[in-house]
Amino acid sequence: MKNLSIGLNVVLAIAVAVLYYFHFKSPNADAKPSAMNLKDMHIAYINTDTLLEHYDFFVKTKNELKAEEENNSNSLNAQAAALQKEYEDAQAKVSSMTASQAQSTQENLQRKQQNLMQRKEELQDAYGKKLQDMNDKLANQIHDYLKNYNKEKNFDYILGYQKGSGILFAKDELDVTPDVLKGMNEAYSKEKK
Repeated sequence: MKNLSIGLNVVLAIAVAVLYYFHFKSPNADAKPSAMNLKDMHIAYINTDTLLEHYDFFVKTKNELKAEEENNSNSLNAQAAALQKEYEDAQAKVSSMTASQAQSTQENLQRKQQNLMQRKEELQDAYGKKLQDMNDKLANQIHDYLKNYNKEKNFDYILGYQKGSGILFAKDELDVTPDVLKGMNEAYSKEKK
C-alpha cells in the first residue's frame, strides 16, 4: 500500500512538472500570436457620407437614376390620368349603352388598368435592378481602389465611418477621405475618357 502511495505521488509530481513546463515555457516559432498589439495597428477611416456626396461616379449615376425615376413616374401618372378620363367618359355614357357594350367597355377598362399595373411593376423592377447594379459597381470601385491605395499606405484596416454608424469616435488624423476621394475621382475621370 505504501509503495502504491509513493508511486502515485511520483506520477502526480511528474504531471505537475509537465504542466508547469508547458504553462511557463516561451512560445516557439510555430506558435501564432493570439492578438495584435494595438500600438502596432495602422488604421484609417473614410467618411462614407462625404465620399458618396462628392464621388463623381456616384453623383452622376444617382442623378441619372433620379431623372429616370421621375420620367417613369410622370409617364405612369399620365397613363393613369388618361385611364381615369376614359373611365369617367364611360360612366357618363353607360346609360345609353347596351348591356353587352357596357360589359365590353368595363372589360376593356379593367384590361387597361391591369396593363398599367403590370407596366408599373416592370418599371419598378428595372429601376431596382439598376439601383442594385450601381451599388454593386460602387462597392467594387471602392474596394478595388482601396486595395491599390493600401499597397503604398499599408494600413491594417480602413474603416467606413458615417454619422450614427458603429464607429462612435475617430481621430481626424486617421481620416483619409480627401485623399481617397481625390484619387477615386481622378481614376473615374480617366475611365470615362
